[in-house]
Parts: sequence; C-alpha cells; structure tokens
Amino acid sequence: MQKLIILLSIISLSSFGQRRVVDHEWFSYSLYGTYSVEDEFFGTTGKLSFPMQKGFNFVAQGTLFPNQINGALDEYRYLFNIELIPYHGEFFGFYFQTGLDEGFWKRSVEIENYTPAFTGFIRDNSIMFGGGIEFIKDRFSLVIDYKYYPEINRNHVSTGLRVLFFEDKRIRKSYYDYLLKRKIKRSRSNRKSSL
Repeated sequence: MQKLIILLSIISLSSFGQRRVVDHEWFSYSLYGTYSVEDEFFGTTGKLSFPMQKGFNFVAQGTLFPNQINGALDEYRYLFNIELIPYHGEFFGFYFQTGLDEGFWKRSVEIENYTPAFTGFIRDNSIMFGGGIEFIKDRFSLVIDYKYYPEINRNHVSTGLRVLFFEDKRIRKSYYDYLLKRKIKRSRSNRKSSL
C-alpha cells in the first residue's frame, strides 16, 4: 500500500513539473460592421469567442441596427452559436458556424404602404448558418463573416477585427512558442518529404 501511495505521489509531482501546452487564447473579442442584405441596413456586431476544445469555439454575440429610416426603426439581435474551425494556419483560417438567434425590433413612425406605427418591440427568432474567413497577423485578425437566418429570411455580411486575449504575458508567450514549434516542425517535415 505504501509503495502505491509513493508511486502516485511521484506521478502527481512529476505532472506538476511538466509545462502546459498552450494552443489557444483565453478568449477573443471581435467588432464588426454588419450589413443586412434584405433590409439594406448597416449595424454593429460585438462577438466574444471562447475556445472549447481544439477546432471548436463557443460564441456569444450581439448586433445593433440603430435608427434606420430616419430614426424610425431600431433592431437588436443576440446569438449563441458554435464555430467549427477546420483550418487555422499561421496567416489564414476559416470556420463554419451554426446557432440560435433572437431579435427585437420596433418601428416608431408611419411609413407609406406599411402597417401603422407602433412603439412596442416585436420579438422573432431563427436558427443561423454561416461561415467566415480570417487573415491573421499575431494577435489580430481581419475577419469576413456571413450569416443566413432562414426563419426570418435575412442574410448578414460582416467585416471587422478580431483580437486575442490571454490570461497573462507568460501564457501569451507559451502560445506563440507553440505556434513557432509547430511552424518549425511543419517546415522540417516538408523538407524531408521533398528529399
């Protein structure tokens, strides 16, 4: 019994001494300009992404289409979704996404050939399908994002900036060390395959 306890203690102590491999950020924040194709409205989207396991992110985002048609329409949407990331390289990556969207909109003045004005918000919801590509430079990415909402028949196209955040400088350094080691390993394997 004592030998088992000693063996377990040695294993647990040796695991504390191992350096943790950091292969993702703590979270990322994105800010987009968004265009609603059917409505021809411009808005703003804020997005928080949390890595779950390699190749997947959990995302929470909100979109605001403010004061459209001379202040006659306001629309707010929030969305929870999952991003599947099949490829994320050193300079380029792309992802697919799906999730659940909910929106609130109101029209406060009368518009010719439309229903009468009202002041309360109308609520709608839809599933969402989409994808995006990103062009990566260190902690920053330029992102082009597309979302389709079938139940409300809307298409949103966004472009903006994504910023990675880390728990501290040590974790950030570990992340970039991991990327450098991966790059070196890839270049070595490419050299061997070319011989």
